[in-house]
Amino acid sequence: MLGRLPYSVSLQSASFHSGSHSSISCGSKPADYILKRDRWRSSGSFIISMLAYCVTSNAYASFIKSEGRNDPNFLQYFLSFLLFGMPIVYMQIALGQYTQMGMFYFKYCIPLFKGLAYTFMVCVLLQTILAGFIMTDKLMYFLLTFQTTLPWSQCPDEYEGLCIVNSTRLPHTSNFHKSYVFWRYVYMEDPVLQLADVSTYDIPSTQRIVALLTTWIVTFGIVCVSYRYHRKFIHWMVFIYIFGNFIVFLAIVTKKGAVLGLSKLLEMRVEDFYSAAAWNKTVTVAIGGLALAELYHMYAGSFLHQSAQPGALSVGCVFSLLLLKILLSAICTMCEGLIVYHSNAQTLDASYNISKYTVAVFVTIPQGLSYLSLPQLWTFFYFGSNIIISICNQVLHLISMQVAITDMYPNFHKFRVYVFGVICIFSAFIGLCVLPECVFAISQVVFTDVLIYTKCGAVLILSIMIFWVYGVSNLSDDIHFLMGSQPTKYWKICWCLCPLVVLVTLVYLILRALSKRRTYFIIATAGSFVLLSPTVVFIVIELLQYIRKRNLLGTIRPTEFWGPPDPDDRALRRMFNPRLETRYQAHKMVCEHSCLFGNKDLQHIIDQENVSRREYLKKALAEISKSTALIEQLKMKEDDTVEFPAVTVGEVHSALGTLAATVGLTLIIVCCCCSRPQG
Repeated sequence: MLGRLPYSVSLQSASFHSGSHSSISCGSKPADYILKRDRWRSSGSFIISMLAYCVTSNAYASFIKSEGRNDPNFLQYFLSFLLFGMPIVYMQIALGQYTQMGMFYFKYCIPLFKGLAYTFMVCVLLQTILAGFIMTDKLMYFLLTFQTTLPWSQCPDEYEGLCIVNSTRLPHTSNFHKSYVFWRYVYMEDPVLQLADVSTYDIPSTQRIVALLTTWIVTFGIVCVSYRYHRKFIHWMVFIYIFGNFIVFLAIVTKKGAVLGLSKLLEMRVEDFYSAAAWNKTVTVAIGGLALAELYHMYAGSFLHQSAQPGALSVGCVFSLLLLKILLSAICTMCEGLIVYHSNAQTLDASYNISKYTVAVFVTIPQGLSYLSLPQLWTFFYFGSNIIISICNQVLHLISMQVAITDMYPNFHKFRVYVFGVICIFSAFIGLCVLPECVFAISQVVFTDVLIYTKCGAVLILSIMIFWVYGVSNLSDDIHFLMGSQPTKYWKICWCLCPLVVLVTLVYLILRALSKRRTYFIIATAGSFVLLSPTVVFIVIELLQYIRKRNLLGTIRPTEFWGPPDPDDRALRRMFNPRLETRYQAHKMVCEHSCLFGNKDLQHIIDQENVSRREYLKKALAEISKSTALIEQLKMKEDDTVEFPAVTVGEVHSALGTLAATVGLTLIIVCCCCSRPQG
């Protein structure tokens, strides 16, 4: 059985054959191309950083069910994360560890999809802009917690007719909870919630402009100062975030009405499992919640030790994320239970016309905490921990983009501060453009529908590229070469089905949008096409280049640079074919009686033969290197001529005479040997 020998194939049990590749290419990039990477100290450090990247404000509403919507139950989310999200996370982490490079290295895997990394970069950039936009609102709410009376705990005087009071709805067309009235009419100043109602462009309030600029200035300062030790910084921030939310959870769980919210979180109906809309939503939540269309998983995998287990890490990351999302969703549902208990009305009303994530963060939880004793304290913990995790998101977003760029263009490493500055300035500018209340509906479309369509399209292209075009067998061999053992059948089956799942999800999203909101669909489709345009443009460019080279199949085949960073390891990988010994290994694992396969002498002979093959391969690679160097030296000496010694006429005559004498003497000897004696 193969041992775990990452990046150094053991020839004692691995098979090599030259038929799988036409030639061994020793071409490689310069040795200083791969920047020195700091390794993760432990698996726990890796998982904590993954939580810091994937957990956002949306986590509070990940598993809750809204009234009047076909939302899935918790078990459906769990199955989707387990069967769809986790295999893709495993693939990205393993390829990052295998290549020691970021997402831009995919251009060497399948040249046809070279532009996919740019689409992933745009998705990360949009996610960064959205995180800065939300962090601004969190900062404003956090500052409001220092007031004696929380402003959202009571209905504003000028909007008393819109609030729900005395456990009933007043006779108005729309009555809402106090926290929603404060958010919409006081804080947001009655934003335009419907895209068709957008008419004019207003200047945002000075307070929100100052808060947004302050957010990005602080983010830029933190990422520049903590760049060298940002992992330790992230770890402490994640611990504080979990501690703050756990304290809030303990404060709520003992109150009346909280149990009602927990029961709603665990509520399951048989009809949910037959709902196509519910299953479709689980896939989109898995894509967004696990950051499958972003750069971080492959970036983080490239910093792993060679002895790390990407499969175990992916399982640990997904289950840790699920546990944390359960905690956060429980906080939201318990706050909703408190609101129902005190006001006898639901919170996540369909008439709010905003996303349930916004409702959860700025409506449900703030009002639920206002029913507790010392509400300022619990609200302080809540919004303070949210600001901390938002800072962690921003730091990891910026660093992952910077490292992805640096991997392909190493000269940018010394200008990383300028890269951070450009990204922050651009994000702040876009944030100012979407900050006004009149474009709130447009921003909702851009950061929901457009981003969902783009991420689904990017994950679809990535899964088709790796699982179908590159092939599950080649991916399994790469992991076998890296870890010393093949992935289990569970991973292989999930990898084969993942592209089909994403394709069905994307088609369902499109058909559903066409049947309901055509205006939103047109805008979302146009925006998604713009974000996916780098992939399409590079497909056309690569096709033209390879048609000119008369090598069209080269667009879907790995180049010589795909694989480990060491060129010798890449040469060994090209000759590595573990499937040749699968039958022998399987028989050896189950064979228990005394037979030829268990003979120690035979095994000793096999080991000696494999050692000799290893030595021969090393010598062959050394000879190839020497021959290559000699050819290069000869090419550099083109002006040198080879001089032959001069030959005189006398020397020619002497040589001919010697040749004639030799031929004559040979004939005489032959005649003497063949003649008969006379009688």
